[in-house]
Amino acid sequence: MMNLVRRHWYNFGLVVAAIAIAYALLGNLQTVQVILLLFFAALTLHQFEELGWPGGFPWCYNEVVRPMGGPANRYPLNQNNNLFINVWAAYPYVLLPVSFPGAVWLGFGMVLFGVAQFFIHGVGMNLKLKSFYNPGLATVVFGYLPLNAWYVVEVYSHQTVPLWNWAAAAGYLAFFTGVVMLWLGFTVLADKNSPYPFTPEEMERWNRKRHLARLGIT
Repeated sequence: MMNLVRRHWYNFGLVVAAIAIAYALLGNLQTVQVILLLFFAALTLHQFEELGWPGGFPWCYNEVVRPMGGPANRYPLNQNNNLFINVWAAYPYVLLPVSFPGAVWLGFGMVLFGVAQFFIHGVGMNLKLKSFYNPGLATVVFGYLPLNAWYVVEVYSHQTVPLWNWAAAAGYLAFFTGVVMLWLGFTVLADKNSPYPFTPEEMERWNRKRHLARLGIT
């Protein structure tokens, strides 16, 4: 069962996205909750863009963005730590603000997360790949950023927000990024001998061979 989840979680995420969007639009929620729930839906769509269609994030990360000597299909990113980071860690991180809409600093954590993702996908990965696009960029630009802007406008239009909320949001993001993602995900769960490699199909998405040849990587 877990092997099925490791292989197809981002496909199942499309169903999760549909449920989240439906509840956001039809449920009796505050506007900020609607925005944050739509952000969660955008997260699942972002993950599908990275790994499902057009896909290609595993080889982009392991062979271009953060090459560490491979094997390219399992190090440093493999199916297991990929699942941990994107579902067991990211889902609670993004859903927590939905459950506590009055905790503005949690919502600002989503705003900072979206901005960070733009710099990762829109700047860092594009420079590494020498490209104007990489798997995940479209949902960042057309999903995260508009929802971030909507959230900030909605919050500030109804209240005065003390600056400490932004500092707390930065701490929230730093904990998720530094401890959960980089330490647990990419250190503790990284394994050159991982029994959970990405499948050949997952590794070849987004025309891997052509992009690597263009970059001079063999």
